[in-house]
Formats: sequence, structure tokens, C-alpha cells
Amino acid sequence: MKKVFILFVKLFSFFSLLLVSTVGFSQESLEVNQLTLGKWNVESMEIGTEKVQFAGDKNYMEFNEDGKYQVVLNEEQKNGTWKLNDESNELELDEESFKKNLKIKRLNEREMLVSALEGDVVYTMVLKK
Repeated sequence: MKKVFILFVKLFSFFSLLLVSTVGFSQESLEVNQLTLGKWNVESMEIGTEKVQFAGDKNYMEFNEDGKYQVVLNEEQKNGTWKLNDESNELELDEESFKKNLKIKRLNEREMLVSALEGDVVYTMVLKK
């Protein structure tokens, strides 16, 4: 009987730990999703070794809660749909604006750093709220 009780306690502990880590992961992905929402001004863009700086709020990416986004760069506007891929920590965008997903490298309330790889060329964008 004592062995059954010990086994029960171990199983209960294991499943409790599993439940807590699942809830923690869901909370983390929810936070990332919430942090991505809103208007992000493009501060700089690096394409390979070339870096371009942007000033003001005329160049931006805006992610809406309904899964739609808008990108404005150099007065050219693109609209489309987006979603967050929790497993790879990437923004999955339709192919209208970007051929590859944007990998989130850094994200907080004020700054987002995203990158994409196309062939041998790395694209990196620094976005600020």
C-alpha cells in the first residue's frame, strides 16, 4: 500500500508539473502575441551589409488583432494577413509583402527586432513603438 501511495504522489507531481509548464508556455505565447500588436515604426533596415535608417513615423508595420497587417515603406503600402507561429517564434505573413516568415529576435514593449533569410541574404528590421 505504501508503494502505491508513493507512486500516486510521484504521478500527481509529474502531471502537476506538466500542467504548470503548459500554462506557462501558453501565457508566454499570449504575451508575445499581445506585444506584437499595434503600430511599429521602422527605425532601420539591414539588407546584407547595407543599412538604411528611417526617421519619423512614415515607415511602419502595423499588426492588428484581427490578423491583418499593413506595411508602409517609402510611401509604398502593402496589406495582408499575419499570425504568430508559437513554435518557431515567427511572424507568418502572406506572400504579398515578404516571401519568408519574420523571425522575432527581440521583443519588448518598445522594440522589436525581426529578421528573414532569403538565399544568402539576411534581412533585419529594427521596429520601435
